[in-house]
Amino acid sequence: MSQLHLVETCPGQATQRTPIALHQFPITIGRGNCTYRVAMGNFPNDYRDSISRVQATILKQNGQVWLKDGGEQPSANGVYVAGKKMHPHT
Repeated sequence: MSQLHLVETCPGQATQRTPIALHQFPITIGRGNCTYRVAMGNFPNDYRDSISRVQATILKQNGQVWLKDGGEQPSANGVYVAGKKMHPHT
């Protein structure tokens, strides 16, 4: 499996790349109590409307790694992978 990175960008700040350790699932990403907290840099209040408490969850099922929008519920703003918005299956 190739290495995954969490990439945070903010105008006027350097892009931050954080390797994601894929050894303990589920992995949560968001501004709340998550495995990887994001949007907590110099201007965390700028992100309150764009980052959910649990923005995404990384799961491992049947030997495959999956990215899920949100946690127990979908996030308010969706999830982007490589700059493209993911669309949930209905």
